[in-house]
Amino acid sequence: MKKLSITILLVTECIFSAGLFAQAPSGIIATPVSTTVGRLDKFELSVSFSGGYTNPYDYNDINVRGIFTAPGGRKDTVDGFFIQDYTLNTTNGSIAVNGVPGFKIRLAPNETGTWQYEVQVI
Repeated sequence: MKKLSITILLVTECIFSAGLFAQAPSGIIATPVSTTVGRLDKFELSVSFSGGYTNPYDYNDINVRGIFTAPGGRKDTVDGFFIQDYTLNTTNGSIAVNGVPGFKIRLAPNETGTWQYEVQVI
């Protein structure tokens, strides 16, 4: 199986209008789960930052996205999503929160080679 390498070229942008956010996003950190994935395998970024939104599910409030550049030069824009992990107790059906909630961006690269990405928080 051919592998591809994701070059960690992280450029972050915070674009906001006055009054849109109570506090603009700051301290943006994008952490890849793995820097090498196979073609069509899952590449995932965990994105963290401070401030900037009141409702993580409202694109008018906060928009996290990745712009991935394929080895051939094509650019793919992928929306991020907000997630909270849970554990299901199969005995009584209750759920328990695992860790802290946050944003993720996922891509299944369709070309082998070195990809680059940029993370935007708008």
